[in-house]
Amino acid sequence: MKVLVLSIVLCCVSAGAFLVQTQPLHQSTPGQQSLQILTKTLLSLTNHSAVVEEICRVYPTLIIPHPGECQLYYNCSLTYTSVPAHLEQHMVECNYPDLFSEKTNQCENFTDVCCGARTEFKDKCSYRHGNQNGYCHFKSCIGDPDGMVQIFNFHNFKICFKERLVGEGHCKIWFELPYNGKCTSRLDIPISKGGLMPSCNGKTDGIYRFDHSSALQYAMDYGDYFHIGRVCDAYYKCLGGNITVVKCENGTVFHIDSGTCKPGNSSLPNSCQLYCNPQKTNVHPFPVNVAECPYPLQFSETTGRCENFTEVTCGTRKEEKYICNYWESLFYNRHGGNCDTRNIRDCLYLPNGVHRDPRRSPSSFIRCYGNRLVEEGKCTIDSVWGTQTFIYNGTCTQRFAIPTSGADYGLLPSCSAKPDGNYQFRTRPCDAYYRCEGGRATSVKCPEHTLFDVTRRTCASNVACYRA
Repeated sequence: MKVLVLSIVLCCVSAGAFLVQTQPLHQSTPGQQSLQILTKTLLSLTNHSAVVEEICRVYPTLIIPHPGECQLYYNCSLTYTSVPAHLEQHMVECNYPDLFSEKTNQCENFTDVCCGARTEFKDKCSYRHGNQNGYCHFKSCIGDPDGMVQIFNFHNFKICFKERLVGEGHCKIWFELPYNGKCTSRLDIPISKGGLMPSCNGKTDGIYRFDHSSALQYAMDYGDYFHIGRVCDAYYKCLGGNITVVKCENGTVFHIDSGTCKPGNSSLPNSCQLYCNPQKTNVHPFPVNVAECPYPLQFSETTGRCENFTEVTCGTRKEEKYICNYWESLFYNRHGGNCDTRNIRDCLYLPNGVHRDPRRSPSSFIRCYGNRLVEEGKCTIDSVWGTQTFIYNGTCTQRFAIPTSGADYGLLPSCSAKPDGNYQFRTRPCDAYYRCEGGRATSVKCPEHTLFDVTRRTCASNVACYRA
């Protein structure tokens, strides 16, 4: 059987456009007139399926362009056992973005096809295969220029050509973004375009450190919780309004005093405890090469190391005294913890010395110096009195030396209205006593192997102990 191909072309003339059916190629003689009538009817009907079925029954090898959509055609030699929901019997759709050519009677690159009156879809979601379930996840290139186009300010991109989606991908290096048709370091992309390159407009010629204004996108990508930015591993030069970005080599950081990258630690203007460390590679909660001295140490510009705060001159750098204002403490306690209002231990408003920790047990203490917390701990058992000690007058004190009026855990009675002399403890009658002198009480522990003699009112051996 000879193959009959029905070819329909669009002729454009000054009076208008009209469809003309050309003579079938390799036609069989029988049914020629009927085929022409059926074809014309096919082009004018909304529902073509019945007409196509009839034509394909008579001409089982016929190929027919779809009258409405340029990517569709009918292949009479193809019969579906189960017709796909998005197609019709004998209907075939070209792979996106190909179109069906009436000239070659097959799917061709869309640049080589004249669709005529047929609708030419550019969006992949308009192809039936791209929208089978009523939902399409493919990106659109309608209105986009040719080439690589960034998607949603991320490192993902689509490739467009004549408003068709011809490819998708992502920049393999996370710090790069699609820009000017290629994956580009964010240091080479202006801030206005989602990058980190500042502007030199209005700036005098010179060398500059990246600041917070360039840190937002970097913070999103590198766990830079405090939006510090690339203050250590890069800098930029302004010359005549033009900018040049310099990335420090591994093992070096930017030194503002020399205006270049070199080995060794360097200070940062943000805070006196922050500094650049070329050996620090982990990022949380800071960007790469940014480090923080352990509390309460601060970074010395003289030695290039973290030193005791008493040995450091911060100058214009902010000097944090409170442990919870150190940035690492802020990060690790951001969801509540040792730095919330219930557990805070603050020396900002306390004098130098040991103080009871107001949010812990009476035996817990903090030591303050220079309005900084320099020690925290818990009082131990007194080895002489064999009892727990508590903070009193800036030191860990055993309970029998703490007045009952001074704290609820004190056991030293008051000498008010009592004559001078030695008195027996009610709660400890045998191995100790307290002395009243001028209304002031003092606790006394009897020497080993002696007890308090209530008659002589002193410690003695070979005496019986009894409560007065």
